[in-house]
Amino acid sequence: MTNTCLEFKEIAKLWQKLKTRKQKEKGKREDNLEDTAKTGKLTEYQQFCREKRLEGLDFREISSLWKKNKEKR
Repeated sequence: MTNTCLEFKEIAKLWQKLKTRKQKEKGKREDNLEDTAKTGKLTEYQQFCREKRLEGLDFREISSLWKKNKEKR
């Protein structure tokens, strides 16, 4: 019985850490969106995605192209 309680407590701690990390990441993404909105400038990746989406590619294809181009640099 003690082992089960300890396992549950550890799971609860891990869940809380994961939840906190996700909230921080969400905040960073929102900050990036706000910065982009304020400056009106897109990042290199955002511009690349925009161009490729207009060409009709899906995000999986865009991702692989981005990785290939990044490796060439």
